[in-house]
Amino acid sequence: MEEVVYPHPSKLLNERYGRGYAAGFLLGYREVLLEYIDEFGMTLSEHERREIDASNDITILRAWVKRVVRFAVENHAHSD
Repeated sequence: MEEVVYPHPSKLLNERYGRGYAAGFLLGYREVLLEYIDEFGMTLSEHERREIDASNDITILRAWVKRVVRFAVENHAHSD
């Protein structure tokens, strides 16, 4: 079994580091997702935009990515 190496000697610091990393990852994911929504011209309701902006659930955010990709593909196909 491979030994796990943590960036901090303290278990508490490692837990906080992990939560901070996850929070930063989700923040970046949400920002990029909203940028693509705007770039592709997808219209969101205020409720939908707030849902994405407040989500800390990667499953929900991935579902949104799939919706945006479907929207982009369908609209690109119709613009040719």
